[in-house]
Amino acid sequence: MCGRRPHEPSADLASQPTLSRLENAVDRRACYRLAHALVAIYLQERERVASGPPTHLLLDLDSTADPTHGDQEGSSYHGYYQQHIYHPLLVFDGDTNQLITAALRHGTVHASRGVVAVLTRLVAAIRARWPHVHLELRADSGFAIPALYDYCEREQIAYTIGLAPNTRLAALAAPLVELAKLAKQQHEQTGVKVRLTGEGQYAADSWPHERRVVYKAEELEKGSNLRFVVTSRTDLAPLALYNWYVRRGEPELWIKDLKDACFADRLSCHRFWANQFRLLLHAAAYWLLDTLRRLLLQAGVARMQLDTLRLRLITATCTSQRQAQFVQQDCGMRAYSIDLKERLVRAVAEGQPMREAARRFGVAVTTVKRAVVQQRETGSLARRPIPGGPRRIGPGSEQEAALLARLEVAPNATVLEHCAWWAEQSGQQLSEATMWDEVASDPPFGVDP
Repeated sequence: MCGRRPHEPSADLASQPTLSRLENAVDRRACYRLAHALVAIYLQERERVASGPPTHLLLDLDSTADPTHGDQEGSSYHGYYQQHIYHPLLVFDGDTNQLITAALRHGTVHASRGVVAVLTRLVAAIRARWPHVHLELRADSGFAIPALYDYCEREQIAYTIGLAPNTRLAALAAPLVELAKLAKQQHEQTGVKVRLTGEGQYAADSWPHERRVVYKAEELEKGSNLRFVVTSRTDLAPLALYNWYVRRGEPELWIKDLKDACFADRLSCHRFWANQFRLLLHAAAYWLLDTLRRLLLQAGVARMQLDTLRLRLITATCTSQRQAQFVQQDCGMRAYSIDLKERLVRAVAEGQPMREAARRFGVAVTTVKRAVVQQRETGSLARRPIPGGPRRIGPGSEQEAALLARLEVAPNATVLEHCAWWAEQSGQQLSEATMWDEVASDPPFGVDP
């Protein structure tokens, strides 16, 4: 990641005490400049992903609990989370899951604390680069404050935000609840889940005017389930709008990636601004891993959680070499031993949560899940056979010699052109993947073991 391997002769890498001094040397101004730099990276990368300036941008707001276990500045006991925490504010791109910014806050603050100030700076940066972009905001009921509604309406930002139920909202939705009860009785035999939606105009005492409120009613075994959202959107029917709103649960997965793969919950410096600096460094690590994941997706690799990606591409020994027009990634990975799998399964069987078992043995949570599922389904933890048949072109064969001669004559040909040449010469059809395997394994074009 530093442009070289740690053991290569060059200037020494920073030691742990040096990094600690760096973290404690930053101040509020340095953190602001770093956050501004990360937003600039987002704007640049967003244009690359969209192949130009986007016309629509969805901002997903969320807060999370970062537990603290010491005497950090700003750490406080939060009654809802029932532990001492920091309470960061996170802003994601709801369409691309890119992390836009992360602001550290004291442990006892409300979920909406500082959101208007953060959005004011962020929206100014976005519109300075994309003046005609249509902005939209989505958040849960923790951000349901009049100041945010007023700001969005003043800046012409569409919003859809959850609302906490109250007696007036319950009275507004009461007719729909009765319909949900009747529908449940009618569908009780079939077991079909009934979800009804409606809408109305509502104004709290602190609101200057009425706003559109969409509500959902379900009748469950434990009773009525009512949910409300306030929105400035008028283009969607109630059901379509509510279904779109509940997709905001996806940021929980992105926060999980940020914490599990990038260790964003390890804010153990004493000074508050040192921990804000750490949080921004974790955000930069998220950017690095997420960018790698996007590149792998473009190459046809299945989507991975960031902790799995980190273990495979960084923890594993990786080498990269470019020859002619070919790029080959050769990752020194090995299958986990049966002994390790047995210890993982044993730890889970003894009641240890999978996440704790993964941290204890230094593996991804998905590795623990796969081991448990394999043991349950097959009764064995033996390594599964690798799919696929033998190589189509055997080592030392005449076919390999012909391919090597071809590579020397046409070093700049594409894999597709190699496939066409092979079909013409031998009458055999090879897929691009098979041809790539052959080309990449033959020096000097591939990785010479």
